[in-house]
Amino acid sequence: MTGSRRLLSPLARRALRRSAELAILALVIEYVLLPQFIGQRSQFHRLLALNSPWLLVAVAAELASLVSFALCSRAMLPRHARPSFPRLVRIDLSTVALSHSLPGGSTAGTGLGLRLLSEAGVPLPDAAFAKLAQGFSSAVVLQALLLTALVATLPTHGGSELLGAVTVGGVLLIVLVVMAVVLVRWGRDRLAAVVARVCRWTPFLSDQFGHRLVMSTAASLDAILADRRRLASAALWSTANWMMDALALWASVRAFGHSLSYLSLMVPFGVASTLAWIPLTPSGLGFVEGALVPLLIAFGTPKPAAVLGVVTWRIIAFWLPVPLGAAAYGSLAAFPGRGAVRRTQRAAGAGRQLVVSPPASR
Repeated sequence: MTGSRRLLSPLARRALRRSAELAILALVIEYVLLPQFIGQRSQFHRLLALNSPWLLVAVAAELASLVSFALCSRAMLPRHARPSFPRLVRIDLSTVALSHSLPGGSTAGTGLGLRLLSEAGVPLPDAAFAKLAQGFSSAVVLQALLLTALVATLPTHGGSELLGAVTVGGVLLIVLVVMAVVLVRWGRDRLAAVVARVCRWTPFLSDQFGHRLVMSTAASLDAILADRRRLASAALWSTANWMMDALALWASVRAFGHSLSYLSLMVPFGVASTLAWIPLTPSGLGFVEGALVPLLIAFGTPKPAAVLGVVTWRIIAFWLPVPLGAAAYGSLAAFPGRGAVRRTQRAAGAGRQLVVSPPASR
């Protein structure tokens, strides 16, 4: 009986979590998405009949955004540990596809990215820092773009509670990132002691692992902050990633006859992209669309163009990377590359050494 309870308990928890996720998604669809689309069903035939050059612009911009994302990853890696750029693009496509497929998928995507970078020959501390720094830089750049647009719109939209909350949240996020950088750079010894203590009480982790993790992260942070060209390159490609994604949204709306100004594009885009971090659905699915349509309308976009433009953009930006990432992951599995071969050889050598070595004394 005890064994069956132990077996059923994880299954029950998993079923409960999945049921809660589906319930939340259903509520979002019912109360957030459907009200946006009511009355627009007669317009959806325009999606199937869409034959506009702006659609090609949107697809090209989104592909450029994905390439910029990979270039940002490349800039965060030390020069001696960088895999080839085509391989790095496939790794990032795989992580994006996974993050678009699972609730809270950014965590799973980061884990997959670490594994694939390690298999490509990147040392694990360098891979961990690159993914962490990429996430932080992407968040800071997005909030900086959003805050500058919000400040410019204050004279006309200053009374919006949503925009005010987003402004406060963006400022807090940037402050937290700055505090984290200061803590890692100038309080690394104390931070390493705290993380080591946490790891000591965590299964499968040792206090030495926690100490090495903090120290390697601090060393990588020192290296990238000391290399201004590398830091500028990371910031440039992170900015390009967001701007190309925003351009894809602009072209998607333009395909239905409405041209957005910079501010009427960046404020809704920035708010929606921030909501994509909500871990209840994959990449904020439902929350993004539910906020983006009314924000575009509030900034003067006709409702048919807003609804159809957002649907088109999400097909390109959210759904298109999923099959592309699946194909990229398949190619990585089929052609592991030299880094993975070297890693396998090292593991085999370590296994042979472990067999012939005497057991360690206590």
